[in-house]
Amino acid sequence: MLAPRLVRSLSNPQPDSAFSVTISFDGEILASSRGQDIQLWNLQTGKLLETLSSHQANVRSVAISPDGKTLASGSGDGTVKLWDIPTGEMLVSFLHSGVVTAVGFTADGRAVIGCSADRGMKSWDIYTGQLLHRMNGTQPIAFGAGGLRMAASGGPRFIRLWNAEQGQLLRNLSIPNTNNNRGIEAIAFSEDGQTIAHAMKGESKISVWDVETWKVRYTLEKHSQAIKAIAISPDGKILASSSEDGNINLWDLGTGKLLRSIKGDGAIVFSPDSKQLVSVSQDNLIQLWQIYGSAIEQ
Repeated sequence: MLAPRLVRSLSNPQPDSAFSVTISFDGEILASSRGQDIQLWNLQTGKLLETLSSHQANVRSVAISPDGKTLASGSGDGTVKLWDIPTGEMLVSFLHSGVVTAVGFTADGRAVIGCSADRGMKSWDIYTGQLLHRMNGTQPIAFGAGGLRMAASGGPRFIRLWNAEQGQLLRNLSIPNTNNNRGIEAIAFSEDGQTIAHAMKGESKISVWDVETWKVRYTLEKHSQAIKAIAISPDGKILASSSEDGNINLWDLGTGKLLRSIKGDGAIVFSPDSKQLVSVSQDNLIQLWQIYGSAIEQ
């Protein structure tokens, strides 16, 4: 039964809100960006483990490698940095061509991808530092099919589907019947690679697509203000959406039915086992929600 309960809140004296959050594949480590820093938390205890500092502008995106050893951060200073999670050491810094708005790892963990505000994406070999691929696309980006595929905005009316490891454009998917020229605010891509959900900037609805046929399965329209973020649970059962209306809606991905609403209006990410959701609120709180079961608020 879907019965979300607040497990704990991670508070911080820093005034900066978190742009991005991510969880390690073993569900042990939560990484969040605050201002120019990255914070590492023990997700199970809520203890702050370490603060990583090296960027010269706000950190816009964070990602953890599949083996849980390396963290990538992208910043307004135009760099993608790699960090050793066990020691907190900064390993290498890659220079992008503009503000880095999104980062992610390929499925094999050998490459990191950075997306820049100038519509360019680059991937680097994390071991040799070699620039592997240049791709045309911009934020937001989302990984699916176990990290083998990547969906990225291709402009106001297109979503580009890439082979993440090879840097190969697979499909250029058009978004029909929209007069919105502001672009895409949020994208989510299912782990099985069969579903993409997106929301346009300034709009309160979400379109859920069948990737193979590229037809809309349904449109989700229960939010009253603009969508901020979308996430699909790894098991493919739940879609979460946060909005400026102050709510995070939890939807049945199979039917499009609204299941529950909880409080939140920022970045969201599911735990690898799909049982927990981490949300960020504008009042500087990171909150851990138990989606199923009867966790007790702490």
